[in-house]
Amino acid sequence: MKGDGVNTEVLVNLKPGGKRDKESEQKISPWKEVYKWLWNYKFLRWIDMNGWSILKERAKIAPNWLQFLTKEEMASVQRGTRAVVLPPPPPAVQKIMPTIPAEKSLWMVIDLEFDNSQLLLLNRSQDGEFLLCPSSAYAPHPIIEKPPILLPQKDSWADQDESKTNFKFGKLVKEEFLAIALEKPVSLPWLIPREEEALPEWNAERLKELFEQLEKQDNWQVFYQSFEVVEK
Repeated sequence: MKGDGVNTEVLVNLKPGGKRDKESEQKISPWKEVYKWLWNYKFLRWIDMNGWSILKERAKIAPNWLQFLTKEEMASVQRGTRAVVLPPPPPAVQKIMPTIPAEKSLWMVIDLEFDNSQLLLLNRSQDGEFLLCPSSAYAPHPIIEKPPILLPQKDSWADQDESKTNFKFGKLVKEEFLAIALEKPVSLPWLIPREEEALPEWNAERLKELFEQLEKQDNWQVFYQSFEVVEK
């Protein structure tokens, strides 16, 4: 607590009823101060360490809900129509992690059976933790009107600049993705696509705000997928 700027000596010497601070003339309650510290510091650190794992454990099994396709593979996939979803792999190879070819321009295809739902798509790797949808970089329209969703979306920052279009993975690392589908859209400042933060980063504070919104909803679902970026 001291490291977070809390005057623990004052709190230890206070009685439960609290006393007035001579400088601010405000009544100080040790229990309220401890609660504020737990909520604003301790809980944030816990969310930072465990938030991703909590969502991942809740994830439902949906084989191949997320795919990365090259331009050639996308030639047969029309915008607004369902992508070809491969059948689930046989049991003997289910534990093999899917791969993404490095240094190739790729489309992302999200194929989930939801209509008129809000989609949140989180990504993390050694390079950082980012919100892909909604974002002005790849997905300014987070409502699933009809699956599948193709990223980058039309009118996104990536779609407008041919030199940056689509996804390209340059490092041979593990890429993880979490999709959250909500019947009732949540509204948070960092979920509003804006050019000032084209690719939003998600952190403990933002994850805490998201958890607070999810607690108010009964019907929301999570999906998880990881890939190994490899040379091909």
